Amino acid sequence: MSTEYSLYITDKVINHFNKILHQPFKKEEGEIVSAVKQTLNKLKSNKVEDYVVDHIKPLEELLELISDEKWEISDQDKSYVLSALQYFAEEHDVIPDDIPVVGYLDDCIVIDIVVKKLKLQLDEHRQFIKASMAYSNNHDYSVDDWRNTQRKELFSRLRHRRLKGLKSHHCRGTSFSM
Repeated sequence: MSTEYSLYITDKVINHFNKILHQPFKKEEGEIVSAVKQTLNKLKSNKVEDYVVDHIKPLEELLELISDEKWEISDQDKSYVLSALQYFAEEHDVIPDDIPVVGYLDDCIVIDIVVKKLKLQLDEHRQFIKASMAYSNNHDYSVDDWRNTQRKELFSRLRHRRLKGLKSHHCRGTSFSM
């Protein structure tokens, strides 16, 4: 028999985790990234709770976001992500990771906080990765190339809508129709 529980995170809890995320690093960036990858490999090879599995992809996206040398991320946002990654890799945090069922609950809360804060940046990075795979044609595809492509596609959609609108109004050569 399984029972479902809902967990409501209050502002007080979020503020507590935000304070943790603004503390200085205990390790260097390379050590943090390595520890997270090691923890991810451990999680992937073991049976873990569904809520933990649901947070693996967002965690990997955060890793990609700070590791992508082409992507521009502010020092403040990078520091925020690294703090979350450091927290995730730490086994003895608010809820020790070795406690069955709930050990990664606090880690997932931290991931959710960071993903929510950086949602736009993560969405744009996903679009950039997708576009760089589609448009690269054996050359280095930069963020500037991606932005130019985005701009051209936007203008193309606007032009298409404008032309479609003109055809559907059956204009008689003027900007007014009857």
